[in-house]
Amino acid sequence: MELFVTEKVFNAKLNGKAVHIKGYDVDGEKWDGLYLVKETQFDKILLTGRTGKEYSLYMEEFETGELLTLTVLEEK
Repeated sequence: MELFVTEKVFNAKLNGKAVHIKGYDVDGEKWDGLYLVKETQFDKILLTGRTGKEYSLYMEEFETGELLTLTVLEEK
């Protein structure tokens, strides 16, 4: 039995960041907008839209780059 395992998780430094998400999710819903990262939970990211509506997405939707892309917006 292994004592340690390595798992992919969302970077907790995304919490509170503004992000742009573009593409289609696994359900075929189109995404192209700005969101605030409310919280990262292992392989799940919780987002808040401009209207205050909350969304959640899973890591596998971003991993290949074929479904969704996420860009962190930085202040200049």
